[in-house]
Amino acid sequence: MDNLSDKQIDDLLAGIQDKCVAPDLGEGVIDANFRWPYVSHAPMETNTAVAHATADKVEVWSGPQIPITAVRNIAKVLGYAENQVVIHIGPRGGAFGRWLFHDAVFQSAQISKLAGMPVKFMLMREEDLKSGRTRPVSLHHLRATIKGGQVATFEHRMACPEMDLRHGLGDIVSHQVVTYNNNGAGLWFFECAGSGNVPYNFGVKAVTLQQHVLAVPNGAWRVVYSGQVCSANEILVDELARLLGKDEYQFRREYLMEDKQRRVLDMVAHEGQWGRPLPAGVAQGLGFHQEYHSLCAYLMEVDTRGVEPRMTRCTIAVDPGVAINPTGITSNMYSAAHDGFATVFKAGLHIDNGATRESNWNDYKWTRMYDSAPEMSCHIVPNTQAQPGGIGEVGIPAAAAAAANAWARATGKKARNFPINEYG
Repeated sequence: MDNLSDKQIDDLLAGIQDKCVAPDLGEGVIDANFRWPYVSHAPMETNTAVAHATADKVEVWSGPQIPITAVRNIAKVLGYAENQVVIHIGPRGGAFGRWLFHDAVFQSAQISKLAGMPVKFMLMREEDLKSGRTRPVSLHHLRATIKGGQVATFEHRMACPEMDLRHGLGDIVSHQVVTYNNNGAGLWFFECAGSGNVPYNFGVKAVTLQQHVLAVPNGAWRVVYSGQVCSANEILVDELARLLGKDEYQFRREYLMEDKQRRVLDMVAHEGQWGRPLPAGVAQGLGFHQEYHSLCAYLMEVDTRGVEPRMTRCTIAVDPGVAINPTGITSNMYSAAHDGFATVFKAGLHIDNGATRESNWNDYKWTRMYDSAPEMSCHIVPNTQAQPGGIGEVGIPAAAAAAANAWARATGKKARNFPINEYG
């Protein structure tokens, strides 16, 4: 891992980060720097596979997210034709992007061929956390200016280690393209997924990404770049509302560009009772996100009076275009609430001299039952378009922002370095 530690990695990223350039127009400016740490996928089931390799065939039982690249790699490295490699796809105990790379699938096949017998391969939790892939650390410089009582400019400059996307998108063409130009693939995905989109009418907008190659293994983590980029955007939206003396809900409603966006926001504000009285130390927070042809908004209530903040109530509104499986939609939106909460308050890996410090659930923190809201509800907008949108990832940026914004409103502090439980 290049024998680097967190501070050195941060310095490298700061050196390549684009600078915000908009001048102060004399009526107000917000200039903010955010840092999101390395985060492990940490599925409950670590990388696992059963393989049986013979002279003329390889069979593997596992759950890779993109089996086509696993078949191609096994065939190429172990000397088989692709039609001699069979992968039996079964259920897995979570993935979140960790199984985009087929580490266990390939290694089990390799060991089986060398041993001449069937094998089961399973990483220990410590091995998976210390040597597995992660969502890369990222730095964010945001700057927004005010003119004539309106948001005139909005800039976001992100820097992170180059995202390893060599698995492709599940087809042969993208796999080949990414193999030859991984950095270009990251920039392309950043734009195509909508991570650079700002859904508000904020005048001149610019969102850029710079990447630096580092040896710390990484990969796509649930919602890839948007979990950091769009969460930070939504935190700044709250701060812009307060700078202009406006209610955070009404401010979003004023600046969102489409009626369907306002419809989702209105639904969550109504169902979640935005503005209801709460005790000191407890507050509501909002977050909005749009990606993969779906839109969602979260209204989260966070109690900061205990040793650690906890989610006490969570209301979600989502427009998936066409709701084919409402139960599945609700499950995904609830899980996004917990993942978003974890990345804001609890989760983070540390790199010490090239090694990951954390090793298991005792020191790698995640949302527990204590943190989870006893009252959660998901409200689905009736079908609004001819085709369904994606639902597995869209919730996390809005959920993370809602959690951070609730904490900021409850404490009067600004969320900047995550996880908040470590950095405050």
